[in-house]
Amino acid sequence: MPTEAPAPLLWRGSLLPLGPPFVIEDSSGRIVGRANLKGIHSPHGCAEVGYRIDQRVCGQGLATLALKHLIHVARMRWGLTQLVAYVYENNGGSRKVLERCGFVPGTLLGSEDIEGGCRFVLSI
Repeated sequence: MPTEAPAPLLWRGSLLPLGPPFVIEDSSGRIVGRANLKGIHSPHGCAEVGYRIDQRVCGQGLATLALKHLIHVARMRWGLTQLVAYVYENNGGSRKVLERCGFVPGTLLGSEDIEGGCRFVLSI
């Protein structure tokens, strides 16, 4: 049975200090995911990425599409040079998305305490 193709990534709200929150909608307008930049620090050229996809539509490449869009926006709109993501070690799907988009495992900094989590970085 074919699944509905998702609509393009859409803006929800405006550009906020937390970064651009995007939503992913299916063809019926139901929100099936989101992606955002957090902690944008332009002087240092970095931000944290976050994304979440509805479990019912996982495996369709939506997280990869959303993350690629965030990378583009981070570079073009904010002039960022580095993105950081945190993922739990047992979240293989999210790790694959990060690696597919060029993120590499990084070392947790002294101030970062992510129990059971890993840090990934991308230079853009």
